[in-house]
Amino acid sequence: MPDQLQHLRRALRNNNLVPVIGSGFSTALAGLPSWSELLTRAIEYIADSQVALHDHKQIEVIKSLAASNDLLDAFGYFQKILSSGDRPHYDSLEYEGFLYEVFHNLTPAPSQLASALKGLRSRVVLTTNYDLLIEQSEITSKGRSETWLDPSAIRTLLRSGSGVVHLHGRYDIPSSVILSTADYGRLVTADDATTVAQAAFHSGVLLFIGSSIDGISDPHLGRLLEEFSRITDRTRREEAPHVEPYQKLGPPPASLQVTHTEPYQKLGPPPASLQVTRTVARVSDKARGACAG
Repeated sequence: MPDQLQHLRRALRNNNLVPVIGSGFSTALAGLPSWSELLTRAIEYIADSQVALHDHKQIEVIKSLAASNDLLDAFGYFQKILSSGDRPHYDSLEYEGFLYEVFHNLTPAPSQLASALKGLRSRVVLTTNYDLLIEQSEITSKGRSETWLDPSAIRTLLRSGSGVVHLHGRYDIPSSVILSTADYGRLVTADDATTVAQAAFHSGVLLFIGSSIDGISDPHLGRLLEEFSRITDRTRREEAPHVEPYQKLGPPPASLQVTHTEPYQKLGPPPASLQVTRTVARVSDKARGACAG
């Protein structure tokens, strides 16, 4: 049996398995758009809602940025179009309307992944998703739902609470949503990232699902993982891995060996996206069976 599964079983038995859920979960449950597809929805929203444009070439600017894979700046330009005067974009009714149009009133489809995650009975879940599908699916026992706007509440939740931590915000709190370079500038501060990373690192065994842990394209996760690596230097003899599952359990490649004894920045590239329904179901079934025995 792979070492990773043994560690997951032990963490589950001790109630300190912490899923870190990415966009793959929301795509599987409700067909929510990918990052690039969300930008396409943003362009369509501008056109359909007849937002007042200073120049119709503004849409072409967004498309040009998207074509060059500069999605953060493209979203920033989109937010600028929706801004009202000198007020920040997240105070705009048009921006709030866009978020609600995409992420509100979702109807999740029956999912083995959701059932398997619920079966883990995790006390806390971390997510980069804006939607509330994790809360709707009751992946955790009913508890609080916090965003990066309140780092102290996140630390409290990780220590002794129950609920969901939205690392990139919730759609129904527009000021918390992280879409653009400017948003990341508001989010990524050294003190907050360090304290949240430390709390997450020591809260239990992190199980990355539906997302990549390389952090290269995400300034926030990148800062968290940098702090993970720094903490690693002080915990080299501890046996407590964080795990990114592949679809097929078995001897994992080097990039899956994510433990306190190997700094994160030295790992090989993980897959771009993870299809882990079968893996999580097997982890849930086998771990629960081990706990019962």
